[in-house]
Amino acid sequence: MAIADTLRSLASLHMLADNPAQAGHEADEAVAISRERWKADPAAAGDDLAKSLFLAALIQQELPAKCNLAREAATVAHDPQFKDNVSRLLQTCGPR
Repeated sequence: MAIADTLRSLASLHMLADNPAQAGHEADEAVAISRERWKADPAAAGDDLAKSLFLAALIQQELPAKCNLAREAATVAHDPQFKDNVSRLLQTCGPR
């Protein structure tokens, strides 16, 4: 989890530094690491994967890809407050 957290932090910093390409690479790597943890233990790693997916969705420029990432985040998240954050992002996606 610490590596995925670090990658998410780096991705956020790179977005603030106006480097979306690097942020996207870091977010993708965080998703890959988090997804492997989630496959091994969905209950323990669901929110971690959701955070990685949510960040990747925020970075993603193409709306269909952004919405797919956000939908997956909503599916794996356990934390109700985090689910609310994802729901707000999904409002920009329109009906499926």
